[in-house]
Amino acid sequence: MLSVIVPIYNVEQYLPRCIESILNQKYESLEIILVDDGSTDRCPQICDQYAQIDRRIQVIHTKNKGLVKARKTGLERASGKFICFVDDDDWIDSRMYLELIDALKESEADFVDSGFFYDMCGDYVIEERRKGTYGLDSFCKHKIFSSLIGIDDFIKITPSIWSKVFKAEIIKNAYRKVPDTMWYGEDVISLIYCILKSDKMIQVEEQYYYYNYREDSMSHYKSVSYIRKELMLWNYCGDLIMDNDRFMTQRDIDECIFRKLYFALRYLNIYVFPCLDILHNKKVVLYGAGKVGKDYLAQIERYKECELVYWVDKKYENIDSKNIKVTGTDSFLNKAYDIVLIAVAKKEIAEEIRETLLMKGVPNEKIVWYEPKLLVS
Repeated sequence: MLSVIVPIYNVEQYLPRCIESILNQKYESLEIILVDDGSTDRCPQICDQYAQIDRRIQVIHTKNKGLVKARKTGLERASGKFICFVDDDDWIDSRMYLELIDALKESEADFVDSGFFYDMCGDYVIEERRKGTYGLDSFCKHKIFSSLIGIDDFIKITPSIWSKVFKAEIIKNAYRKVPDTMWYGEDVISLIYCILKSDKMIQVEEQYYYYNYREDSMSHYKSVSYIRKELMLWNYCGDLIMDNDRFMTQRDIDECIFRKLYFALRYLNIYVFPCLDILHNKKVVLYGAGKVGKDYLAQIERYKECELVYWVDKKYENIDSKNIKVTGTDSFLNKAYDIVLIAVAKKEIAEEIRETLLMKGVPNEKIVWYEPKLLVS
């Protein structure tokens, strides 16, 4: 039997799709453990409703203790020979477990790794795998760790546990060692422990898992606290790998940490609109899709007390935005809006934009620009 563990917290709009994709698996010998981690929306009721429909479902309601504790709670209940995880806002192909369990049984491996899709509002980006079976001697483990920290991709692997199926004893022993407080990056920590205790790993080429990329999700919110968490995570992982991999050098780990922080800093939300309250209950046109505009967009999406009706830029044809379409500066002129928020850093550029908007007939009282505030904490 396969135990499928789903930690759940406040995702009522995504949860039915997630559960139904598990129920529709061609591999039917499932134990489905839904761990409601103190949700305050309709998730508890949704879980209970599905449990009444299918006897394979067990529901555990707990106080909110975070993702790591929720997964550990599910692992304590799991009785299957194999174990896997699905995040509450994701979904899976109906063939996933049938084909991955077959691959595990045929290879007698300790876990199987597969590809997946990034679901970006219906646009799918494929994360591929190279088919192979690997005996996990010390050098092979070194190559996998090198891939995990981003200095080698000979054996490409991503630090997720939801695109994999594990033998129960491997993942239970590994996840037990993950600190309860390490809710950020707990996947990579548990995967390192799994690799250390495994003798064989198999990878398949196919993609089965649909990872729902949400801009408003905690894992994609780039802030100074996010940078701190990246540093804490990779320091922890670096020490763990160095203690168990005689081929890894401190220079390799330092390079990993530098790369992680460099890319995190590139996407840090630096600019903040300082007068968010004036947008309350307003239909907003965001003018500008540069760095300030992108940071304002992230801020507005988190605020949720206004409606973004258009995101416009003079050079809209050269801007690639996967989640919200950027249109030309004339696209909103005959539409309903309350405020045109100019998202640029310099006052002189903002005044040039204001003059252009006035000439196009936009009322001056609807045009707003304040000097962006720099994020410092």
